[in-house]
Amino acid sequence: QILLVYALARQRGLLLHAAGAIVEGLALVFPGRSGAGKTTISRIIGQAGGMRLLSDDRVVVRWLGEEFRAFGTPWPGEAGVALNDGAPLAGLLFLAHSRENRLERLSCAEALKRLIPVASIPWYNASLLDPLLALCEDLVAAVPSYELQFSLGKAPAELLREFAQHHRKP
Repeated sequence: QILLVYALARQRGLLLHAAGAIVEGLALVFPGRSGAGKTTISRIIGQAGGMRLLSDDRVVVRWLGEEFRAFGTPWPGEAGVALNDGAPLAGLLFLAHSRENRLERLSCAEALKRLIPVASIPWYNASLLDPLLALCEDLVAAVPSYELQFSLGKAPAELLREFAQHHRKP
């Protein structure tokens, strides 16, 4: 993973502690620390059908051409999901357990505050620090960020489908 972090840093990419899925042809990334609900949301998505999980623990995000794209990695988490696939990134959805299912838009500043702790940044390497922090800023400026408040069950899956359909480019 350390080698990947260095390789990605030189190619406008990040390794995130996150789950990820392809919904309606678009990638949704669920960044979070341990215990945030990445495995739970992965299981909900996996049971919903019609969606493909990229990973339940580590996701690569890269700037390619004119867009950010998200990719699975070979390192599965508790749910054992590691898909070699990717798609254009439509949203960063930070997880919060709740009694209801809803999305709350985050400001760029709030999204950046939540993203930095889950981005694999080699803080000890001064030559990579500025480019990777700038990439994090570019990411939250280019990709809509939300807090996904979710409860257990299938309802969050429908909310994710609606989100992806709404963010599909014509």
